[in-house]
Amino acid sequence: MTASRSSSVAALVGVALAGLACFACGKSKSAPSGSTASATRAVVSSAAPAVPIPSVVSSAAPVREATCRALRVVGVAKVGESELASGAELDGSAWVSLEKGASLTLKHASTGRELAIAGPARFRACRRGREQLLLAEGTLTGGSGMGVRPGAEVLVATPIAVVRYADADYTLSLDRKKLSLEVRAGQVDIEPASSTQKPPKTPLRARDKTSLLVGKPEPAALLARCKEAAQAAEATARRVGDRSASEPLGERAQAHVKARKAARAACTIAAASTGLVADPSESAGFWAEAERWEGLWETIPRRGGAQGPEK
Repeated sequence: MTASRSSSVAALVGVALAGLACFACGKSKSAPSGSTASATRAVVSSAAPAVPIPSVVSSAAPVREATCRALRVVGVAKVGESELASGAELDGSAWVSLEKGASLTLKHASTGRELAIAGPARFRACRRGREQLLLAEGTLTGGSGMGVRPGAEVLVATPIAVVRYADADYTLSLDRKKLSLEVRAGQVDIEPASSTQKPPKTPLRARDKTSLLVGKPEPAALLARCKEAAQAAEATARRVGDRSASEPLGERAQAHVKARKAARAACTIAAASTGLVADPSESAGFWAEAERWEGLWETIPRRGGAQGPEK
């Protein structure tokens, strides 16, 4: 009986191995069935351990926000405490400083829009991938045509005013005494930080010039104004989604758009003013506060949660 069983097992093993060989070389047209199939599974199971199948990653990789590239860096330029080289990426996470005589060209990675900056200068560029520049000091030159898209605006925030344009050729100079703006082509809007300050002619068009006295910007006061504007924008956002509100939806939506625009101006001006603070720890504290209030007005409350920040 033992010999007979051994012979049977050997025969089954032979049949199974033959079946596997035929399957591997593609000669077999049908799979073994019945007892032969059972034996085949037994041999395969005992011959090699199961190989784990790697899990499939279903979630897509996060989208990387656009940056600016520093082209043609001339002279002494630093990002934070490190030297800034031509071709380096800038994402607005640190202040960039240019010494007198230094210059560079910023190119937005996704739009191709370019801005030239000359020192002495201090700025942050392309925060969160936006076409946005926070300028504490320096000379900025923008050209028309390149990177222009329907509805897209560039925002330049300084400690005393916000400048906006869609397509323009201009030069903006900012030092500790005044801001000067000259437009050669296109249209540029300028909005002073203080409502009590005499507003310049706006919008500015070809061959228009204007200037504003800087005075002594106070980051703490500008941040307080940013906080107030951010809270107002957040409140109007809640009113838009309030079904019990007595005002028509269109009226509430219009009020919210106006409040968001005011908050954007107030908070970017406050953020730009932090670049004037000499003490690094104090400047960092002001910056964190500016980002806090910016995060408030950018988030639109709604039932069941909040919409993410505006891009």
